[in-house]
Amino acid sequence: MTYRAWTARLIMLLILLIVAPVTAWSGVTADSVTTGIGIVDAFHVEAQAGLKGLPMSVDASNIIKASDGRRGESVKELQSLQWSVAPGRKRYRRVYLIVEPYMEALIASLKSKGAGLNLDEKARLEEVVARLAVIKAAKLKLLEESLKSEVPDIKRETPVPATDQPRGERPPEGGATIWDR
Repeated sequence: MTYRAWTARLIMLLILLIVAPVTAWSGVTADSVTTGIGIVDAFHVEAQAGLKGLPMSVDASNIIKASDGRRGESVKELQSLQWSVAPGRKRYRRVYLIVEPYMEALIASLKSKGAGLNLDEKARLEEVVARLAVIKAAKLKLLEESLKSEVPDIKRETPVPATDQPRGERPPEGGATIWDR
């Protein structure tokens, strides 16, 4: 073989070695932190879309500004968790305690704005709140699913008895074994 043929094969091998890990990781599900960040961002977008359709009597600009601030704080906290807490139940719980209050605070702030509205505007606001509550439940279920991919299954072996039974020994007629003595 010539030098060019060897070089071409070496380059193809290097390309394969570089691309193979990328394709192997492409099917991996996200951890709870990445899922939490995605949930916060998606919920924020849904809330803004719902707020744009509200009547002008609802001061949505304050809610949007407060939501922007809370979203930024939540994302920063989640990003810091990604490096400070190992994957597992503890990380999932801390992510849940960041994501769920963010969504609940946004829904509560919308509910509080409905006090002085007429019936049509109040119905529209309640529709937005109900839609956000459904989205919240679905997103929290998605977050719970991310825990399953993060926590490995622990396979426990069956316990070995402390005293072994000799091969030729049979249990007595009453069914009593060494464990029943």
